[in-house]
Amino acid sequence: FFRPSTAAMAVASLRAGRGLRAIAWHLDVARRAFAAAANPSNRYINLGKFETMGLDVGRAATGLAYLQETLDVQQKEYEAETLPFRKSAIGVSLAKSLHEVGRQNHQLGDAETAIGQYQNALQLLSEAIDFREKDAKLTKALIHTRFVKSEVCSSLGVAYFDVGQ
Repeated sequence: FFRPSTAAMAVASLRAGRGLRAIAWHLDVARRAFAAAANPSNRYINLGKFETMGLDVGRAATGLAYLQETLDVQQKEYEAETLPFRKSAIGVSLAKSLHEVGRQNHQLGDAETAIGQYQNALQLLSEAIDFREKDAKLTKALIHTRFVKSEVCSSLGVAYFDVGQ
C-alpha cells in the first residue's frame, strides 16, 4: 500500500547519494501500489493514480509535490549531462516524468498546466527521436521513444479538448 513516506524515502535516498537506481526502486513501489489501488475508470488516458484520493485535496497535493520534487531532480541531471547518448536517455526519462506530472495535474482539474508539461515532454522526446534516428543500433530505443511520444500526444489532445481548443 502506498504511503506518502514511500516517495519521501525515494527523495531521501537520492539526497543521501544512493543514486537514481534507489529512487527508481522506491518510486516503482509507489507506482505499483497506486496502480493496484486504483479504480478501473479513467483508463482512456491512464489518470488512475490519484483516483483513490477522491476529494482529499491534501493527499493529492502531497503526492503531486513528491512527483514535482522528483521532476526537479531529473531536470538538474538532464541539464548537467554533456554526453549526447546519456542526455538522450535522461531526456526520455524526464519526459515520462513530465507526462506523469501533467496527467496528475490534468486529473486534479488543471488542464492548462498539464498542457505545458505535455508540450515540454514532447520537445524532449522529439530531441531524443532525432538523436536515435541517426544510429541503427538504437532501433529498440527509437521504437520505445516513439511509443512514449504517442502517449503524450494522446494526453495532450484530451487536455486541449478539455480547455476547448
